[in-house]
Amino acid sequence: MPADQAAGLRRLRRAEAPICITCFLDRAVSTRALLRALSALGKCILLVDMDGRHLAVTRTQSLFDWRQQLQRQQLQGLPLPHGEGLYAPGAQCGDAGILEAAHAYDCVVFDAGLLSSSLDLAMGCRQTLVLQVDATAESLGLSYSLLKTLHASHNASDVLLYGAASACARLTQAARYFLGEAMARRIWVAEEEDEHFAALAARIAAEETGQQVREEAGIIPKHG
Repeated sequence: MPADQAAGLRRLRRAEAPICITCFLDRAVSTRALLRALSALGKCILLVDMDGRHLAVTRTQSLFDWRQQLQRQQLQGLPLPHGEGLYAPGAQCGDAGILEAAHAYDCVVFDAGLLSSSLDLAMGCRQTLVLQVDATAESLGLSYSLLKTLHASHNASDVLLYGAASACARLTQAARYFLGEAMARRIWVAEEEDEHFAALAARIAAEETGQQVREEAGIIPKHG
């Protein structure tokens, strides 16, 4: 059995939440590039479309809205070129209910659009945040505020910065100086989109493989 299928079956047996990724990107095509990279590794993906920029046309095809689907514990994923989609306006980034109902998927990707001051992030969820940064004061300020919130809430999420190299460097340096080395180590940077998403997909695959090896070696217990 391929490794990705085996990982999915283990996740179902353990009732384990899928890997969670939240994207703060200005273009829908950038999020689709991430889905394509994950799909190339054989991952089963659910895209949570929070503003309709992926599923604006097809969102009425579901009999129940996303909250009703959660109540029924039956997600009705709409077909996408790389995975399936759930139109979920008003959902929280890393929504625990969506993750709980999405055990059949390897990855759940929340598309939150570009980072804004109205961010609603589930601080109890460990995830990977894909954060687009530019050199403007607004972008740097919002991005640093997010890092500061993660640090203050002891949230262990990783942050992948994407965008202007100078802005990414300034943000990483600020995190190291004001928030400490441990926070800075959770930040990684990719300047090119293809490199950015391929690296993220490969990192997720490596983490899943490491989990499987530790289970089979008895280092961590198997569940289910």
